[in-house]
Amino acid sequence: MDGTDHSGRPTLLNAKAVTQGTVDQFNDAALPLETAIQQAGGWVFGLGVEAQNFSRAEYADRTVPRRKPTNPKFFAVTVDIADRQELQARFDSTEYGRWQVAALVSPPGGYARG
Repeated sequence: MDGTDHSGRPTLLNAKAVTQGTVDQFNDAALPLETAIQQAGGWVFGLGVEAQNFSRAEYADRTVPRRKPTNPKFFAVTVDIADRQELQARFDSTEYGRWQVAALVSPPGGYARG
């Protein structure tokens, strides 16, 4: 027998047992990536809204509403100058933001970007 039944699915003899502990461990490890993907998707959506509002500003009678996340871990990216300081502070508080600031202060190769 080749380890599959007549439908091509693995038989129990060939399938590896996945415990709830393994599933929980995987979910815990995947959560930061899942959160980052959701946040990036929200940013892309938000910038799309900004682009629509900018491109139709002269002829549309109303704007597309901006995204307002209900989860405080997430935030919307806008081009509104009033939001700039809050967005910059949120970005600077991320690991990537801190890495970018460190690269500006002490870049690889020893020269500052300008």
